Amino acid sequence: MKHPTPSSCSRCGIFFHCPHRVMRANQDTVRREYGIEVTAEVPKDQFDAVILAVAHEAFRGLDVRSFLKESGIVYDVKGVLPREVIDARL
Repeated sequence: MKHPTPSSCSRCGIFFHCPHRVMRANQDTVRREYGIEVTAEVPKDQFDAVILAVAHEAFRGLDVRSFLKESGIVYDVKGVLPREVIDARL
């Protein structure tokens, strides 16, 4: 199955941060299948959106709003961050 990649969207970019060694070990597969780079380093960039899709303990202590542009949003899929930090959740 062919997955959409960031290069298939002219106005989007995807950054994937994973603090766990197991996921980083699979970074070649993620790059090949999805066209997304996986990194253990927390970005210094600012983004339009942060989507927290997993409940890693390491994410609970992050100031996720510091990664956002002024009008950016935080979407918490797993519901692990305090409601006052996020804009929406499942």
